[in-house]
Amino acid sequence: MDSKTYTLLIIIDEKTFSGSVCPKIRSICISNNERMLYVGTYGSEIFELSTKDPKIGNNTVFIPKILITGHYTPNQLSSNEVWGL
Repeated sequence: MDSKTYTLLIIIDEKTFSGSVCPKIRSICISNNERMLYVGTYGSEIFELSTKDPKIGNNTVFIPKILITGHYTPNQLSSNEVWGL
């Protein structure tokens, strides 16, 4: 049987995205070189974070860069999606 183990790389506090209309994290992607994180929020925003940002104790102090914003409605249903352009 094949087993998988996971390693905690980083902890991200939703307060990092204080400029977001809804900072609840929906998805995270890490670059191949593990230097950049891309975070998608329920507010339809994509933020770029550097994994090399400074640390205070065990916490990384992220300086988020917003790459894109989209449509958002406060109705937080799982089917709350925009279809088409």
